[in-house]
Amino acid sequence: MRKKGKGKTSNVKIANKNQAKLKKKAKMKEKTKQLRKQAKEQVPEVESQPESEVECEDTLDAEDLQYYQDNLSNISFLKNEKGINKKAKKRKWQEGDESSYEKAPRNSFAGDEKVYKRLLPVKMKNKIIPQSREIIPKSEEEDKSDSESQNEDVDDEEFAFNHQDDDFTNLSAAEQMLVKEEHLTKAKQKMALFALSIIENPNEHISRLRELLLMLQNPTSSDVDVAINKLGMITLMEIFKDIVPGYKIRKLTEKEQQQKMSKEFKVLHSFEESLLKSYKHYLEYLWSVVSQPKDDSTLSQTKLNDKKVMKEVATQCLCKLLVSCYHFNFRSELISFVVPCMNLFNKVSSNAACEAVKEVFKIDKLGAASLEIVKGIEDLVKKKISLVKPKVLSTLLSLKIKEIDIAQAKSKAEKEKHKQKLMKMSRRERKREKQMERLQNELLETKASEDKKKKLEYNTRIIQHVFATYVRILKKSPDCALVTVVLEGLTKFAHFVNIDYFEDLFSTLKSMIASQSLTLQQTIQCTLTAFMILSGQGNVLNIDPVHFYKYFYHRIISLNAGESSEYMLLLLNTLEETIFKRKRQITKHRVLAFMKRLSTIALQTLPEASIALLGVVRSLIHSFPYTDVMFENEQSGSGQFMPEVNDPEYSHAHNSSLWELAILQKHVCPDVVKFTNYVAHQAPLSGKGQLPAHLSKLSAVDLYEKYHEETITKFANSKLNK
Repeated sequence: MRKKGKGKTSNVKIANKNQAKLKKKAKMKEKTKQLRKQAKEQVPEVESQPESEVECEDTLDAEDLQYYQDNLSNISFLKNEKGINKKAKKRKWQEGDESSYEKAPRNSFAGDEKVYKRLLPVKMKNKIIPQSREIIPKSEEEDKSDSESQNEDVDDEEFAFNHQDDDFTNLSAAEQMLVKEEHLTKAKQKMALFALSIIENPNEHISRLRELLLMLQNPTSSDVDVAINKLGMITLMEIFKDIVPGYKIRKLTEKEQQQKMSKEFKVLHSFEESLLKSYKHYLEYLWSVVSQPKDDSTLSQTKLNDKKVMKEVATQCLCKLLVSCYHFNFRSELISFVVPCMNLFNKVSSNAACEAVKEVFKIDKLGAASLEIVKGIEDLVKKKISLVKPKVLSTLLSLKIKEIDIAQAKSKAEKEKHKQKLMKMSRRERKREKQMERLQNELLETKASEDKKKKLEYNTRIIQHVFATYVRILKKSPDCALVTVVLEGLTKFAHFVNIDYFEDLFSTLKSMIASQSLTLQQTIQCTLTAFMILSGQGNVLNIDPVHFYKYFYHRIISLNAGESSEYMLLLLNTLEETIFKRKRQITKHRVLAFMKRLSTIALQTLPEASIALLGVVRSLIHSFPYTDVMFENEQSGSGQFMPEVNDPEYSHAHNSSLWELAILQKHVCPDVVKFTNYVAHQAPLSGKGQLPAHLSKLSAVDLYEKYHEETITKFANSKLNK
């Protein structure tokens, strides 16, 4: 069965309904047109009426009348005052009706060319307050920022150069001082503001670096200019120390520049580029100040003093930048500026440069910066070998090198063997060996030992350049003042000397000590260097250092109370290397001769030195049992003791005795008497003549340092009491 329901309306009925609706709409449109015409006819034409014919003339004032005449376009309420039925029905909305009032501008923004963005309204006390915001196009923002930056640049340039044209001839001395103080305070304030803004936000205010560099371009014609330039150099140095990143900036390749970049990367890239430019210009300016000619006859004494102060300040800025920014770009340029400053005649500048280099040697963990500095010192020695100051080479003693890559520093014979081994291999074996090397390198990278490998490589290269510098000085100018420092350096790094250089180095040291042109300190240092070399890889070589024993024994007799404490410490260290560390190689006659010679020297030295030498004699008694012969009066063997003989092997010291101990027992110092009695009883560990436990365990060097400090404190206290 068919379900009951609402029947379907026919198409004819629907068409009739639509036609009725359209007719109603047409009638409504005609009515609205008629109403609009009536309203237009009833609105008074205010613009065409003169002022005398206005109806409101009697009721309005002249000012109000003038206001309404000027703002006729905004009094739209007059148009709807008559002819509109308030009870008229609201007409229905159609799709095209909204375009007329949506596109029309609001009355609040009438006549305004600015573009506004509508915001959400705010409701306050039953009132809706519209909100809006002005929209500034990007092009206008860029124009504004460019104009502001141009204005700032102009102001800065005017500030940088406006005081040069001031004429102080018509001013008194007091007025000149006031004007100069004003310029100086303005410059200080500007530098401080710029420095604070750059340190707070370097990315935004990096352009201020160029403005600070402009302030340094003023010629130092007055004391104010000198002060401003000094402050500018120091300010920029502190800024760069603070904002320089902890990595080296790499320049982008052409492919990278063509690729798309994010906004953050663009900002970072522009910051790095401007930082590099400013940093480079600053370094060039500092070097131009340092490299100015020394003397100029046309300048007055005050100008020369100002020039000297400027050089000192520029050198100190370079040194501080080297210490704090040795990892950054332009490191090689900075090192090439600082290394020549180490050899300047100005003590302030040279000391600052030397201290900066020592500091870099201490803090440089990898060794790349240290290698460049060592190369610079080597080039300086090549150019001015006889004019180089000893303190320049003494900086190399601050190098902290504990190990090197022995495989890289292997001898020539081993390298040739390796080459021959590769030549004998087949192609397949060579390929397999290369693959194994690559595999080992990859394993090292996974273990994060690449840095250690690089460090060993840098250390090896540093040692090679250091020894090349030392050998060049010893061969070309063995009589210069650098010999002492060179020998100290060879002593420190002797265990790193390659075995291929042993013969050449030993022959050079032997010729130096045989020439007898060396001082006492240089002779002792040369002997210590030779024995330090033999104690390292030199154990493989069968070398008898007879000449060094001979000249060392001959020269130490001149040691007396007038020599400095450094000589004594050097002597004690040399005795440790020549006698005690070579117990099995040294002969009986040499030990007895040195024992007799040291007891003789103890008669002519200061009390602390005498105690240290008696400590060496005590060690000889404990280490060599046959030294008891020196405490007997009877002669053993043929010959007679000859102290004037230079060779200890033939001095016949075994036929003598330590009669010097009898004199030392009457010494004015009670500590010397105590140690003399201890040695006279053959240094007993217990019983008669023994020393306290805390003194008997001290070495000769420790005894000297202990009693040397006590004598200094006693002398200082006696001076204060007086």
